[in-house]
Amino acid sequence: MIAFTPRAETPADEVIEAKEPEKAWLSREAAAQLTAGGMLGDLFVGVTLGGSPPSAEIRERVAAFARANDVTIDFEIVDDELVAIRAEVTFGGCCGYEGVEALGSRLGQPNNGGGCGIPKFYYDNWTIANEDGTHVRVSAQVNRMKLRWERTVSLGDVVTRADRALGADRGTLAETAGDRWSELESGKRYRLEVPYEFGSTSYNPLRSQPASGLLVTTDRRIVTEVSFMTNEDREETRAKLKKQWGKPRVAAEEQWIWYRNDRVVVAVFDGMRTTVTLSRR
Repeated sequence: MIAFTPRAETPADEVIEAKEPEKAWLSREAAAQLTAGGMLGDLFVGVTLGGSPPSAEIRERVAAFARANDVTIDFEIVDDELVAIRAEVTFGGCCGYEGVEALGSRLGQPNNGGGCGIPKFYYDNWTIANEDGTHVRVSAQVNRMKLRWERTVSLGDVVTRADRALGADRGTLAETAGDRWSELESGKRYRLEVPYEFGSTSYNPLRSQPASGLLVTTDRRIVTEVSFMTNEDREETRAKLKKQWGKPRVAAEEQWIWYRNDRVVVAVFDGMRTTVTLSRR
């Protein structure tokens, strides 16, 4: 007797879908052209923040780099002046956050230090005041990194901006500030970013991250209080405050007060830190 085994059906060939290759991440060489430790990289040679808008030749060079490296770069021009340079890079693929971490490391991403039972974590938003007079705001969002360079302003400029903000309409101030305005407490407290080194030891009490601007309090859309901290030399700080508001009333060696028609200004000197608060009367 001869037995025959049934022949198994041949499975149909599996259809393999071709996947598009992942876009290459921003290379180290390209990143170095974009920024060198937070400063503007060689890509921006000939560009001056606070100066005239970039020439057509420079714009084309920057645009070509952006296209080749899948980076978005924009120039913010106000009243024929280059106010800021913005760059945004998104790292694709399965692990784009690793690209952000690597770039963040090159930009000195700060952390809380950890220790004593406190877990170590890194801040997603930070600023760098560069020696070349530029100030960069960095924002890390999962697989996306945003940078905004501006000309670093002086403490005198910060004092003037705080003085002008007090009593202003919240909506008008927010519209003028654009993305430099962020809400901290719904309908009440806000941050107005200013390109100034407020000091690594000054922290925003509502966000637990290095301070990067003026802390603004509002009531019925009107700014009723503005405060900021600085680590500049005490005597230099006092001189700039006197220049803005004149001779103070010295409540104590560590506290100066100015009474004006519509506002009260209090400066508290605590070691290397000075806290200035402006309030409506």
